[in-house]
Amino acid sequence: MVPVVDPDPMAVSVLPTLDSWEWFSETGKDRVPAWSNEVTQLSVEMFMEYEPGAYIERVSPTPLLMVVAAGDHLTPYDLALEAYQRAREPKRLVLLPGGHFDATSRTSTPPAERPATGSWSTWAHGDSGSRRPLVTFISPTS
Repeated sequence: MVPVVDPDPMAVSVLPTLDSWEWFSETGKDRVPAWSNEVTQLSVEMFMEYEPGAYIERVSPTPLLMVVAAGDHLTPYDLALEAYQRAREPKRLVLLPGGHFDATSRTSTPPAERPATGSWSTWAHGDSGSRRPLVTFISPTS
């Protein structure tokens, strides 16, 4: 088993960043008390092979909503924007300030910075409700 996070960024873990440690350790206490800070080696290997940016051109005609944090170092901002440029319509981009976990951990996120899920649903489904929305966070690897 491999730790998902560790308070020491130099220690072996899947996500060796301080913000990852803070989010997972706090989320574990508050939202998922039974969460265990470990994954299998196979899970790590599969995580490292995950490359959704390779398929972004194939998402269309399913509507794409990309939520990108400007200060994200786990999902680099520039790589996410590059992937968005390759995506075909219909697509929408929501840019948020902060880092990877800020959109889900900040309780004081101003409404203007929150993705408008209601308007997204209307846009994605249209009047007929015929489209199925796809919400994705692009996580390219280097």
